[in-house]
Amino acid sequence: MNTLKQIFQRIIAISFTIIFIILAGCSSSSTDGKMEAGDYIFNVRSSNGLNVTIVNNSGRTAYVKFTGNSLRIDKNDVSINSDNSADFTLRSVSAGRIYISYDKALSSSAPDGANPADPDYQTRFDKVELTYGDGGKANLTAVDFYAIPMTLETSIEDTIIEHLTLSDGQTGTGLEAALTGIILNTDSAIIKGGTSGTETIRILSPVKSPGAYHPFDDYLHALTGATLKISGTFYGNPTEPYDYQGSITADAILLGNGTRNIKITRTSLMADAADLINHNGIYTCNGAYTVNGTTHHVADNDIYAAVYRDLITAFNLGLVQSGANDSATWWQSTPFQGTYNQYAKVIADHYPGAYGFPFTDRYSHILADLGGRIDKMTITLLDDNTSPPNPTQQGIINPQTGIVTFNLILITTDPNFQRTTFEFNTKIFTGGNEYTFPSTTSERKTDRGLSAIIRNIPAQEGLNIYKLLLRGKTYSVIMKIDDGRISWGSITGGANANWGAPNLFVGGLD
Repeated sequence: MNTLKQIFQRIIAISFTIIFIILAGCSSSSTDGKMEAGDYIFNVRSSNGLNVTIVNNSGRTAYVKFTGNSLRIDKNDVSINSDNSADFTLRSVSAGRIYISYDKALSSSAPDGANPADPDYQTRFDKVELTYGDGGKANLTAVDFYAIPMTLETSIEDTIIEHLTLSDGQTGTGLEAALTGIILNTDSAIIKGGTSGTETIRILSPVKSPGAYHPFDDYLHALTGATLKISGTFYGNPTEPYDYQGSITADAILLGNGTRNIKITRTSLMADAADLINHNGIYTCNGAYTVNGTTHHVADNDIYAAVYRDLITAFNLGLVQSGANDSATWWQSTPFQGTYNQYAKVIADHYPGAYGFPFTDRYSHILADLGGRIDKMTITLLDDNTSPPNPTQQGIINPQTGIVTFNLILITTDPNFQRTTFEFNTKIFTGGNEYTFPSTTSERKTDRGLSAIIRNIPAQEGLNIYKLLLRGKTYSVIMKIDDGRISWGSITGGANANWGAPNLFVGGLD
């Protein structure tokens, strides 16, 4: 039992760390919602490293560049002809990127797709992000711009765990058309170049070109007099809850908790075509605000940044309404209602495997876990006019009997989890409790209300796939049985899993 508790505490810490990293968000030097570099190192757990395969189905010659502090990789700056692939062995990196460019190699390790003076400005390129944490994460991003459609997959022994890409039937050409349809000023957001000089090589997001998209000014004016209640838990050092209340005035958003007062000026949220420092805070997600008169930013990674993040995310999703607002209802609401970030919605509809704005994580899980037993990541470059395949897992769905059993421990950072019902393997359970499958009657409360334990879950020979439905999000818990023994366990849907027989610990469900 002591071992179980130690592992449990470790996974709690891992989950908190991941949330803290996501909260780090858009700093002045990075608007992708994650740090560019840091002291944390992603060390691949396998002594052989993580196999990274890049498949070039683009019809172009692709050039690949891995970047990041503490980067250890077997080769770099590689070209891949069309209809070919290349394998890499990644052993460590600190918050790095994998850059892909077409037709020519990039001239630097930090190209700027929004700066006409950058030597790579006329080159079509895009990126995959590698972020730090226990085991590491990878993701596709369109926060700064959209340029190249891709698929990012992770797998264990050739079993696909995550599959991040375009939506079913969608193509890069279709996404480009949808983005073009919402842009007010195409000259400032649609960059032409490439070998022909006329190709659309990237479409800048409102983070980089806010003047090309609709402003939130009228929306903000209409919200004058609305009240706000923003509550949650900040998972830092120390972990502490927050509960701020206030209102939207003609000049500012004022929030307080009795001892601390947060002020967000309206001008910091309003439109300016060029000023990304003092304006456009809804789009950039990193405007300045004050706490008891002292200037703060999201990059401070403190409890006030958590409050600001929640509010800015709600603005991007169109969840802030006239009248009374309670953040407890925001994350269960349908996003993109009323006035919202139209660019983020197009990305969510057409390219749901990629970030559409810096805090996409607050409502959608699109990070691919590189921890646990993940042994391969595959990045496929897609032709602009080709839809990616939609793979289906072949396995036993929701087995009710089996030859072996395991225990599932769900770990969240949600203080309301003990009042949350969820579905697993066709049964309904409630957070904060312990169960023995198939019974849905609680045997006892867990040590922490943030968790739930289901014991003696049956598994059959082969691949077992269990449906987990929590707060409107669907995950698949996967257990692989070989010769009557559990080989490994994992989860799809953006969460993270660690297998320590007989327990599968699952975090990242918030």
